[in-house]
Amino acid sequence: MKWFRVWNSGKVEHGGIVKNNANNATIIGDSIVANGKMYKVNLTWSDSNVKAPSYTYPVVAGNFY
Repeated sequence: MKWFRVWNSGKVEHGGIVKNNANNATIIGDSIVANGKMYKVNLTWSDSNVKAPSYTYPVVAGNFY
């Protein structure tokens, strides 16, 4: 289960629960990488003709915001 919310500010919030299983990950557009040690979540998934928006956060002075 994955969900998203677009706030009035325009910022995007993502959340959900995923099962650490390669077959399930593939079905929902995610993947398990680094020899099974990391779960990569696809934040631009689609469901019922609705595409989850994504936002590229700026990198300033080497820090992630």
